[in-house]
Amino acid sequence: MTIIVGLICDGSIILASDSQTSSGSSKRTDTNKISGVFFEGGDGALVAQSGNAELSSRAVEIFTNLAKATPINDYRKPAEVCEDTLRQLKQEVIRLNHWEDNRQFAHEYFQDPDNNFALMVAYYYGKEKPKPYIYILNFWPGIATRQYNYATMGCGATVAEFILNRSEIYNLDDSEAIITAIYTVEEVKKVDAFCGGDTKVGIISKKHGIRLSEGVRALALIKTTVDTISKYDQQTRAAWKAMMSTIITEAYTTFRKQYPKETEQNENE
Repeated sequence: MTIIVGLICDGSIILASDSQTSSGSSKRTDTNKISGVFFEGGDGALVAQSGNAELSSRAVEIFTNLAKATPINDYRKPAEVCEDTLRQLKQEVIRLNHWEDNRQFAHEYFQDPDNNFALMVAYYYGKEKPKPYIYILNFWPGIATRQYNYATMGCGATVAEFILNRSEIYNLDDSEAIITAIYTVEEVKKVDAFCGGDTKVGIISKKHGIRLSEGVRALALIKTTVDTISKYDQQTRAAWKAMMSTIITEAYTTFRKQYPKETEQNENE
């Protein structure tokens, strides 16, 4: 299982993920779920994977090979290559299992939740004023859906949506967006046991292309951010509790003023 977040900010697209994968009773916490992919002509994209690790890893491999021979000549081209990737993977599964004459087996396999996975692809298109794009595709049905401002994927997506919905992503600069992405993944890991391991980051920008969190500087930034989040955890909880107390007090005060009779009756009961 996984948490992937994607943020579109001023000049860059930020992807962040956990690094935990499970297979049966075994678990790994060192998986790289964000990869750089290059198309014919040198244009790049980031692709992140969640769900069934075996199928999603094969999908990224196919996507990488298809991209090498494909120029980005349309705003939706990388997303279409992803769609072709999932189509090719399904055909490969059918061929390997000799399901050509019985597509019902394939249909059931593709719709089994244990075999499902998703890809998030992020890139820029345009020469003079490149525009950012994020698409998400599920193995079934395999259609690329465009996301705006931010995107979440994986079992921790609901918690991540809750956090990012309050973050005004469109107003963040690159540095703020990186910290926000790391913070979101770290918070999801606290409440979802299926998400864990080190937080990883991938960045694609108009000026600098693709950067992954593999260098010393990038790893140090992630560690520093995680340590700082931990340092202020108690203060964050206290601030949240104080805010909720304020909301509760104001809500009851307003209610009693607007509905004095109902309030008196309820208190007597």
